[in-house]
Amino acid sequence: FNLKKNTLNIISVLFAKRSFLLFFLAVTSFNVYAQKTKRIEILNANSIEYDERIGKDIKRLLGNVQFKHENAIMFCDSAYLNSETNYLQAFNHVHIIQADSIHLYGDFMNYNGQTKIAKVRRNVRLLHANAILTTDSLDFDRKINVAHYFNWGYIKDQENNLKSVNGYYYTDFKDYYAVDQVELKNPQYTIYSDSLRYNTFTDISYFYGPTRIVSDSNLIYCEFGWYDTKKNTSEIFKNAFVESKEKKLSGDSIYYDRNLHYGRGIGHVNVLDTAAMVLITGGRADYYENLDSAFVTINAIFTKFDQGDSLFLHADTLKMYRVIDTIQKPELVYIDSLLEDENGETYTQQIVSDTVYHQAVDTNKITMAFRHAQIFKADLQARSDSITYATQDSTIRLFGNPVIWSKENQMSASYIEILTERNRPKTMHLKQTAFIILQDDSVHFNQIEGLDMNAYFDSMSELERLHVIKNAKSVFFPREDASPEQQRDSIKGDLIGANITSSQSMMIWFKNNQPIKVRLYQNPEGELSPLELKKPEQLQLRGFNWLNYLRPKSKSDILIWQDITTQAPTFELKP
Repeated sequence: FNLKKNTLNIISVLFAKRSFLLFFLAVTSFNVYAQKTKRIEILNANSIEYDERIGKDIKRLLGNVQFKHENAIMFCDSAYLNSETNYLQAFNHVHIIQADSIHLYGDFMNYNGQTKIAKVRRNVRLLHANAILTTDSLDFDRKINVAHYFNWGYIKDQENNLKSVNGYYYTDFKDYYAVDQVELKNPQYTIYSDSLRYNTFTDISYFYGPTRIVSDSNLIYCEFGWYDTKKNTSEIFKNAFVESKEKKLSGDSIYYDRNLHYGRGIGHVNVLDTAAMVLITGGRADYYENLDSAFVTINAIFTKFDQGDSLFLHADTLKMYRVIDTIQKPELVYIDSLLEDENGETYTQQIVSDTVYHQAVDTNKITMAFRHAQIFKADLQARSDSITYATQDSTIRLFGNPVIWSKENQMSASYIEILTERNRPKTMHLKQTAFIILQDDSVHFNQIEGLDMNAYFDSMSELERLHVIKNAKSVFFPREDASPEQQRDSIKGDLIGANITSSQSMMIWFKNNQPIKVRLYQNPEGELSPLELKKPEQLQLRGFNWLNYLRPKSKSDILIWQDITTQAPTFELKP
């Protein structure tokens, strides 16, 4: 029984293997038969010649020659056909029609019916999907419907002309892959690229190497990205930038709309104004080319360059835009006048006879910083809720609890305006609840308070003169002249006492950050008292608040915003 059972199992296995083998051979035979290449068929010829001297199984066809191979029809004036190898040579007026949609023309063709590759030479044209490809040499693989040119190809559709040394055309997808010295011309711009894919159906170009898009208005550069030639929109990556006249927008990625003249940069964004020597950086920028304006957020920093002494401004949001005004510009009119000198001799001199006014265009570039705005400069630091800077008058304006530090000085008010010259403060206007603190040492602070103040600085950004307007008050700690030993050790002279004054207005002159002359106007009051006779609170004006802990000490500090503490730091005033 066991022997019979084992024998039956072996027979069953053998039968199963034989059945599988038969099935495999059947399927394989079917696939080989199904994949067998069809022969090239002769549809027409005025004459057909056969001569064994030409070659075995080779026919010569002359006059109005037509062939068919699968779904392709081929025309020519004359041809050689090898029916055995399924190989065709066609001459003059070669024309291939495939699937009624692809038309390929040339002067000469070698066609292999086994590989389905047509090699067309001289005066080659490929027509498909409203696009025309012209070249000198082209290989067309009918199995995968791909055309390859390798000695300059020229593609033309409704608006664009594409050329390159080397390229491939995928007819199923309507994609041209152009390589080496690629140039795509459009009426509005020209694209120069290392490698490019162009789709004739969508009219979108894709870039895979260094690419420049040049127009009359700007230059676009990237090393990866796409451009929609229908909508005139693009998105570019990798060293991407858009440059127009005096502006340049760069970033990790840039979306650009040529019709709207709008660009949006994302990631490590830079907006550079070469005329104003200004750079704005951030995480995102919206750039409006025609309006010459930019809107920057995410760690936004405005930099005004000036020979190593640059100004850095940070806020939650930075906006830069241009304002164009029409102004009346005066022009002096000169005339020649005959004059007589002291010796009675006459001479001619030009003198002013009149002033003529002409209309002129004045451009003002304005930068606005919103929320948590802070400035760092080597000789000036500031913070405020909002800050603006205008190039027309080189003025910085601070709104919302502004505080400014200049060397040992702290200035605050409800509104502050700084007029600069050569990127240095020249005049400062402090409006409403103006307060200035001049640090004398670690525990003594000279203080000036008033409704409004006008401060004037010298060429080295030192406070030179101060005009306090209305409700002027001051606390100064005068010192004796430093002895030679103190001067040698850079030590200030000894304190004399506390000088406390008040008046309607006040004018103060400074030298080396110390008041050297004070003039009080209307209802002056004042006293000089020894320090030991005054309590610490008597030596502080009501608005005193030393905010040095908020002062940006470096460029990186302007990115860190600290709120003013409810309880301001206090200092023990020692004699």
